[in-house]
Amino acid sequence: EHEVSINDSGKVAFIGQWTISTTSLESVFVGAGLSDPIHISGFPGSRNFANGVQITNSNRVAARDLISGASFIRIWGPNAEDYDDIARGVTGAHFDSVIARPSVNNLGQVVFSALKDRRLSWSPPIRSLDSTN
Repeated sequence: EHEVSINDSGKVAFIGQWTISTTSLESVFVGAGLSDPIHISGFPGSRNFANGVQITNSNRVAARDLISGASFIRIWGPNAEDYDDIARGVTGAHFDSVIARPSVNNLGQVVFSALKDRRLSWSPPIRSLDSTN
């Protein structure tokens, strides 16, 4: 069960599933209900998304995804393949795992929960690398 987020302009971000041939894929989508939503998380593949996204007033979306056993907190959009890596969770990285439901404010500061050495931790606000947030 995926959650949605809405910004002050009425744009909604959500994790959606679509099918190409017989393969079901997930992407981050943004829309306002006036036309089909657009996917902003680039070409879908073996990436799976966790519950919880949050959209800023500049239409950038914080989300957690999983690829090949590693978990990532990223800020996506507003265009496909436009993203900043905020944190990575995998053996040998700063975190063992990053947890679903990251939060981002309109200054582009991101917070999230993570596991480090089997203990629950959280990040201080991390500024997105994109200064236009």
